[in-house]
Amino acid sequence: MVQSGLPMPIALERPDRPDVVALIDELDAYQKPLYPPESHHGVDIATLLQPDVLFAVARDEAGSAVACGGVLLTPGYGELKRMFVRPEARGSGLARHLLAFLEDQAGARGARVLALETGIHQHAALGLYARAGYERVPAFGPYGEDPLSVFMRKGPPGAHLVIFDCDGVLVDSERPCNQAMADELARLGVSLTLEQTIERFIGRSMPQCLAIIDGLLGRPAPADFAARLAARTQVLLERSLQPVAGVPELLDRLVQPFCVASNGNTAKMRFTLGHTGLLARLEGRMFNAGMVPRPKPAPDLFLLAARHHAADPARCVVVEDTPTGIAAARAAGMCAVGFAGLTPLQRLNEAGAHHVIHTMADLPALLATLNPSTPTGGATR
Repeated sequence: MVQSGLPMPIALERPDRPDVVALIDELDAYQKPLYPPESHHGVDIATLLQPDVLFAVARDEAGSAVACGGVLLTPGYGELKRMFVRPEARGSGLARHLLAFLEDQAGARGARVLALETGIHQHAALGLYARAGYERVPAFGPYGEDPLSVFMRKGPPGAHLVIFDCDGVLVDSERPCNQAMADELARLGVSLTLEQTIERFIGRSMPQCLAIIDGLLGRPAPADFAARLAARTQVLLERSLQPVAGVPELLDRLVQPFCVASNGNTAKMRFTLGHTGLLARLEGRMFNAGMVPRPKPAPDLFLLAARHHAADPARCVVVEDTPTGIAAARAAGMCAVGFAGLTPLQRLNEAGAHHVIHTMADLPALLATLNPSTPTGGATR
């Protein structure tokens, strides 16, 4: 029996110990009649044994396992799984202490956000999580929409996620990249100033750029154009690329989770972020147009980033320096912050930016004033 008063000892353990396996089997037996097979989302023992999983067990005075829970650590969040307290141990505050223990352990390993999926019939669990500060969000990570599932998350106050564009927002690459474009177009007989080139091409994906070039030439661009452009861009970037002023300091002090989402390709992002010393801050949190069916101005890329961070799109803030990116943020239902670097303030406002900043030092104060929408959006499975 469980004594009232002090909680039972809780410690990280292996989930394959026989009495812990029996505890997980008991959880499965409890949930099986409540949901159809397609709505069972529990993970197996092999998954719980992976090095990126924290698993905790509470034991009574006799040493018997009476409660358990785990956290699957990902680059964007930690996911609570297999939370269960035996009926005879309920009502003692053990579930609350177990949850707090897992939150502390995950936080010590860098997980600032915790998320979970549970079922609509887990009334006690839903109450536990709500009292602990978890709020409902749309489906995240690998989950599809399921009317029998409830998705919740807990993280720092304010925005669920800050999404940065890469070129012109994190790295000061728009000038060299567009100068390379102007140089290569001049080689084909198209004369554009740097300002005219920026006006036409800033924020565009390579397929979008090639379509514009075909129109300027009146014929398809040469087959080697993209390769020649990439080579010229590399030369100019290596010569002059720097982070946007204030970005390293901003990322180091930002409380909210953040990531980068760009119409550029993976190789370009890794080069520019690496060359400017920002890659380590964004490793595992980079999203590019090749990951989605449609690049910006479609919302696909930003919605993918939100899903990977268990974030409600209505609670996300996007920092963009182009009308293309602002349009994508608006289409995703996110707060669009325009960064008036090279792009004129009027163009960002015309594109629908909710707010405009002129330096990265302005962003923390703006984030502190924003009140993102109310999120739309137990035993965990």
